Amino acid sequence: MNQPIRLAILAAAIILPTAGAASAAVLASDVFNYPAGTFSTDAWNGGTGWSGAWRDSSNNATYDPSIGTDGRLHTESANAADRHKGVVRTLSDSYNVAEDGTLWASVSMSVNSVGETGQYAWLSFMNGTAEPFRFGRHDATNTHWGLQASTNVPGTSPGSTIVFGRIDTLLFKMEYVGGNTIYSLWVNPTGSETDLGTPDSTLTRAGSLVFDGIRMQSRASATFDDFTLGTTFSDVVPEPSSLLMAVSGSLLLLSRKRRRA
Repeated sequence: MNQPIRLAILAAAIILPTAGAASAAVLASDVFNYPAGTFSTDAWNGGTGWSGAWRDSSNNATYDPSIGTDGRLHTESANAADRHKGVVRTLSDSYNVAEDGTLWASVSMSVNSVGETGQYAWLSFMNGTAEPFRFGRHDATNTHWGLQASTNVPGTSPGSTIVFGRIDTLLFKMEYVGGNTIYSLWVNPTGSETDLGTPDSTLTRAGSLVFDGIRMQSRASATFDDFTLGTTFSDVVPEPSSLLMAVSGSLLLLSRKRRRA
């Protein structure tokens, strides 16, 4: 191997992990890479940032959540009586937006069908058994991704229209400003943080969001995947590394020089 190329690869191997470690602030994540099949106690325990495995939070034990052959968490409703199906998991730490600063979260979700008025699909931030906030399918007409507070000062803010069967990426931001927590939701964001533009849904509530767990649950046919909680946009929506691009460019240039030599 050409010596300059060898040195460039060595530099990438040394520098890139260091840069990644310095900027990494992922608090919790899970990609649900579990074997296909119905829920099994203590078996869904992958990812990082958790205290224990996912637990079944379904009201009706007859219908368990499952991992589909597509590698996604499925929370289908078999009928109108099959309500509140999902999983819940305790984080390895508790978080307070007023104290911990701005937090971001992202999840891949889809709603495939609903059977009756009032059916929902959401990701909830839990504080013990309380559910202070959630985002997902909340609009009164059940046609939008949106935000919903459920403790102290309730409220709902609908946003982007849901297309049944389409997998959407939901990006969520929570920040504490002047005694309030401001919640923002973007659907299928692209580009960098500066490209986000106006959120698809926003909601402001007095006080700070405090939570120690995550619940993914529905009263509809829904799927979830690729959950991440972090302290920055780039933690939950990875951006191309400028350093990696620079190293790649250097390798390409060196390769071209070698071919011309």
